[in-house]
Amino acid sequence: MEASIGQRLRTLIEEKGYTPYFVSQKTGISESTLSRILNNASKKPNIKNSEVLAQFFNVSLEWLLNGTGDVNSFESSAAPFANHRVTVRQVTFDNYMEVKYLPVIAQAGYLNGYYDIKEHIDELDTMLVPKEFEKGNYLVVEIAGDSMNDGTTRAICDGDRLLIKELDKTFWKDKLHFRQNLFVIMSNEGIVCKQIIEHNTETHEIRCHSWNENYPDYTINLNDVYKLFYVKKIVERRIRF
Repeated sequence: MEASIGQRLRTLIEEKGYTPYFVSQKTGISESTLSRILNNASKKPNIKNSEVLAQFFNVSLEWLLNGTGDVNSFESSAAPFANHRVTVRQVTFDNYMEVKYLPVIAQAGYLNGYYDIKEHIDELDTMLVPKEFEKGNYLVVEIAGDSMNDGTTRAICDGDRLLIKELDKTFWKDKLHFRQNLFVIMSNEGIVCKQIIEHNTETHEIRCHSWNENYPDYTINLNDVYKLFYVKKIVERRIRF
């Protein structure tokens, strides 16, 4: 069976000892796009992305796309990555996992009642993120707005992508560990990322706090919450000048 572009690209990455995240950061190709190529979900990648990848690995574009020609026949001596040297520690694909990614536009649809995550899960893009060895339901969400941006190193900024893990409803009745975690709350009020600073287990109310002092605290009843996640880590952040 003839190898696919995804298999050829995967071989190049493994031979160099790179990670998909590293390739994404150095080429400017998003992790979700790179993941689709690697997993053959994108049978005909964008030609611009293909050229960038061929330049980065210093291989023939024809070989990368079709598996034909001389693998080392890339002729441009001015290739932007030709003299790029890095020292990296090899990380295998076993250290990564694919997680569904819920962008801002899909979040709005979910809140309007016509976008159910379970029914449309196959329509979501995926991202490669460092593997979490704790089992559970993971999701990557994109942050919109500045309510959690207090200008410090802990800030959660507009455009950040967070890896979140669902908290089973059986744990909602217990006092939430609001001092140790940030939460992503999906309710009929919206999808928000907040710190929970109070939890009344009798009335089932939680007080949501923003790190940006321009946004006041407010309460929400857990009976109005569809899903509750806690934030594991920031998995992608744009460079800001």
